[in-house]
Parts: sequence; C-alpha cells; structure tokens
Amino acid sequence: MLYNSFEFILVFLPAALLLYFGAAAVSRGLANAVLCALSLAFYAWWDWRNLFVLAGSILVNFVVGALIKRHSSKPILVLGIALNLGVLAYLLKANNAPAGLDSLRPDTTVLRGRKIAVRLP
Repeated sequence: MLYNSFEFILVFLPAALLLYFGAAAVSRGLANAVLCALSLAFYAWWDWRNLFVLAGSILVNFVVGALIKRHSSKPILVLGIALNLGVLAYLLKANNAPAGLDSLRPDTTVLRGRKIAVRLP
C-alpha cells in the first residue's frame, strides 16, 4: 500500500486516526500501542515477511537502548548506529552487489545475471 493510494487515503488512514484518537481518550499508553500495531499492519500489508526484519530491528534497538540507559556508553551507541546502517546498506544494496562485482571483473561468470533475493520493505 502506498501513501498516495486510494486504499491508504480512504480506508487505512481514517481507520487509523479513529483507532488512535479513540485509544488516546482512554490512555496514552494504549494510544502508543495502537499506533505501533497500526505501523506493523501498514508494513505487513505489502508483504508480511517484512515483519521479521522490522521485529528484529526493533528488538536490537530496544536492547541497545536499554544498554545505553544502564551503562551510558558511547561505544554502545556507535554499535547501535552501525548495526542500523549495516542493515540498511544490506537491504538497499544486496540486489545490486553481483552486478557491481561483475563490472569489476568482466571475465567472471559466477555472479553474472544472478541476484540475491532480498525483499525490500
């Protein structure tokens, strides 16, 4: 689902706003939980397998945040940023890596025409 699609503008967005503000009338914590669930539902709409990447990223960031809160360590912060950038670089560039390697060594036939199957969220 794209942000400019009719299903987002006419169905998902109004339903999300109603659910969020309805939950906010009850409690702020409930509103945050509803917003997180709606965010996961939005990403799962395109392909439910993306939830595994997203859940892994959320879990790693939660652990890194808890470690930073406990130890107040700059290396832990740098590690967390590096992990996030590493995942982003892998997801954005993995499909283009074989073509890039082929351009470096045009005589190689191992990677020519093959792509790594990474589904982008």
